[in-house]
Amino acid sequence: MSGITKDFGWNDFNHSGQAPGVLVPATDRNLFGAKVLCESLLQPIRDHIGKPLLINSGFRDRTIYEALKRAGYPASATSDHFFWCELNPTGSGAADITWEGFKDDGVKVFEWISESLLYNQVIIYPDQNFIHVSNHRSRIFCYPIQSRMPIAVYRNGQYQPYKKGEQ
Repeated sequence: MSGITKDFGWNDFNHSGQAPGVLVPATDRNLFGAKVLCESLLQPIRDHIGKPLLINSGFRDRTIYEALKRAGYPASATSDHFFWCELNPTGSGAADITWEGFKDDGVKVFEWISESLLYNQVIIYPDQNFIHVSNHRSRIFCYPIQSRMPIAVYRNGQYQPYKKGEQ
């Protein structure tokens, strides 16, 4: 399938590393959400850090969600990873990203994202070395509902509001 942006294509989104072999179908709806995510978040992040991004987990469906829960991951049924589907009809599309050198600059990139880009959520998982980013819902839907906790950190099994300068 052709690329969505210069550095991303559908195959970057249709899986989760924790549910090998399970693929999300490339429907018109899913491709639209991936296009918005790539153009508004992932490509700007990739261009900012100047390094390839690895998408650990992209769009999800019920099969991937259940595999993640069985494996003990903190997968939520209300996650934006469920793009506009029966599990979360207000899911706007999301990706969990990492890159080589995340331990060195993950917090700086996380803070840059939170200050520079339009998103629904940006969550840093410092112990797992990745950042979750999701489409701002106004780019997908025609209503203003946004996340209760748009900027967060996941530590000790809990999501907490992020305070700038935390490590």
